[in-house]
Amino acid sequence: MLNQVTYIAGVLVLLCGSQTLAMDVDRGTCDANMTAIRDLDMKRYGGLWYPILSSLRYSKHTPKCLAISIDQDVRGKYVIKKSEIDQKSGNVVRRDVNVVSVDATDGKYSLELKTSPEGIDVYVLDTDYETFAIQHTCLEVDDIISLKWSVIMTRDRLPTSDIILKVRNSAKLSGIDLKKVVTIPQTGCRNYFTHI
Repeated sequence: MLNQVTYIAGVLVLLCGSQTLAMDVDRGTCDANMTAIRDLDMKRYGGLWYPILSSLRYSKHTPKCLAISIDQDVRGKYVIKKSEIDQKSGNVVRRDVNVVSVDATDGKYSLELKTSPEGIDVYVLDTDYETFAIQHTCLEVDDIISLKWSVIMTRDRLPTSDIILKVRNSAKLSGIDLKKVVTIPQTGCRNYFTHI
């Protein structure tokens, strides 16, 4: 069980920032009322996203200028490319994670895990493809505890107040507790984050 938790935390560090400390931990199984979108169109979902809110807790600093790009490689496989500013050095840090499968009907894609051939499922709770997306992951460990992570992303690094209001309303309807999210700083980021 501890190996699973450690490896999952490692994947989230790759995806969500080098200072990731923990996901929400609850007793029991994952929430049954979390529903993902149907007919996820991964081609439309691909491209550049900027995480603006996350339910992850960070040990020292929240990642700055975090950007995620969902791209297809020459084989047609999806790869998630993440970049952020290292808080100590100020350098750009980049990491990649492979998507092993996409289940459009269930509104999810699975990230590669060395310890599990199925990978870790990421559910798209809501998106309009053009302005925002809400993702959620919940992992049950031996039916004793559940580890949860949610992230709210926008296509614009600095979204308008209208988009932020729309996203917050959608997050509430999706079952995200906005009291548990932290803001990911996106101000003062250089143009080289336009393309990862």
